[in-house]
Amino acid sequence: MNDGDVLRWNGTVWVPGQLVRGPSIVTRALPDAIISTPESPQDPYEFQVVGQNGVPFAAPHSLYTWTPVSLAAYGLAMGADGIMQGTPTQVATNLAVPLNMVDSVGMAAPSIAGTLNIIAPVHVSDTLISTLAGGAAQVPSSRPGTSWVTGWGSLLCGSLGAYPATAYQDHVTYWNSPNPFPAGQYSRAVIAQLGASDTAGGWMGVAVRCGPTGYYKVTIGRTVYHIEYMRASGTTASTAYDLSQGLQPFAFAVGDTIFFQAVGQVLTFKVIRNGNVVGPLPGNQPWIAGDTNLSGGQPGISGYGTSAVASAPIIKDWEGGAATATAAAPPSVGHVPIATDPFYTAPLGTLVGRPGWTVETGTITVAASGTYNNTAGLGLAYWSGAVTASWTPNQWVGGRAAPVGTPTSGGLLLRYTPGSGNGYGVIFNQTNWTLNRYVNRVANIIATGTATSVIGRNLQNQDFCQLEAMNNQLTFKINGVTAGTWPDNTYSSGVAGFVGSGTAAAPTGVSSWAAGQLVVTS
Repeated sequence: MNDGDVLRWNGTVWVPGQLVRGPSIVTRALPDAIISTPESPQDPYEFQVVGQNGVPFAAPHSLYTWTPVSLAAYGLAMGADGIMQGTPTQVATNLAVPLNMVDSVGMAAPSIAGTLNIIAPVHVSDTLISTLAGGAAQVPSSRPGTSWVTGWGSLLCGSLGAYPATAYQDHVTYWNSPNPFPAGQYSRAVIAQLGASDTAGGWMGVAVRCGPTGYYKVTIGRTVYHIEYMRASGTTASTAYDLSQGLQPFAFAVGDTIFFQAVGQVLTFKVIRNGNVVGPLPGNQPWIAGDTNLSGGQPGISGYGTSAVASAPIIKDWEGGAATATAAAPPSVGHVPIATDPFYTAPLGTLVGRPGWTVETGTITVAASGTYNNTAGLGLAYWSGAVTASWTPNQWVGGRAAPVGTPTSGGLLLRYTPGSGNGYGVIFNQTNWTLNRYVNRVANIIATGTATSVIGRNLQNQDFCQLEAMNNQLTFKINGVTAGTWPDNTYSSGVAGFVGSGTAAAPTGVSSWAAGQLVVTS
């Protein structure tokens, strides 16, 4: 049976029926097909219903709707779409008396024995527009009829919607439902105002699987977006793990809906304009990747930094709820970060002694602009610090180009065996890139090319470079655009790191370094 199928009781058994308009009640599959189009606005406070022992109704009972009469006894109502509604305070209600049910032509269904429990919210929503006089700034958790709780930082609601309220800080506020949301969930909002630029006014967006241990978030600027796993680190800060491999381009517009979803290990971000998916990837495709760090939590809103409200990004008409398991096909490969370093923060100076790093050769400098090779010849270091999971043969390493110059090159290292001088690395500067196989720290060129041949221009500050090793294939990308894939089976395992080469004049370096596992998710 599928969503929308109709059954009719003939007095003995259920048989296929015909949808009848007028006083009839339209069937909707419960619980999985309640939100077959989660990009569209839904009624607030809709709930899943299961039978005794928490087991969802099996067909054909999952295709019936509840009669308003029986719902009223429990302080609930039925929306125009045939889905039951209530308020957060009624989520935990035990329905000791079976609810009467009818099919699509109004015929009574057989009695369903047992206790019915409303166990989880399916949809919740908030306009995010201040209810105070004159649209004065309002903390989300103080908004009447809502269940917001502040996770980290500070978000405020104003006359246009929600915006970040504290500079140089990550922010998240999420819906604190009395009963947990299902692990498969989404969070969506409408852009009410774009920031003044990609660097001024802060960032704003939505989040899923929020809780005390962390959350997933997507935040947008004016023409870029960023997707991260934020791991809890105290009460006012969190550690970011880059999932989108740096800032990615997309020209947002006021009125766009940003939609973020987690189903299983698959994260999906899409931009919806005038009812159609328009990105953020080329060809009007959504962004999809795999991650295993969080398995549950609550949907919410997120941001970073702030400036005057007039130049801040603002979102409104937020909604969060249960996701459809079929809403996103899993990608063939997901990037799971297990080690990260901003590479431009204190302690500055030589990389020697920086927590998490072992320098094997050369002088590598950590500056406010990024980390770069500061000596003639080769500079090589690998990550020897703590990781959130083990290094696997299939791995990736990435970072933003910062600073950017010529001729000295910065780069990325993977499948490196500590102490051996053996591994794969890609080095790059403003104009060129070279993929090397290092043997006893001597570079053997696998491939070389120009940035222009990949992205149509020279490398610029904050462009994201990434090297991947999957089985016996090596792939190099700039801003998500593949420069090429080359076969090489010399090295099959190791760790990730940094590599650079040149004279130290006009260096190209790396910031926002991250590395981890390549996980096949389909």
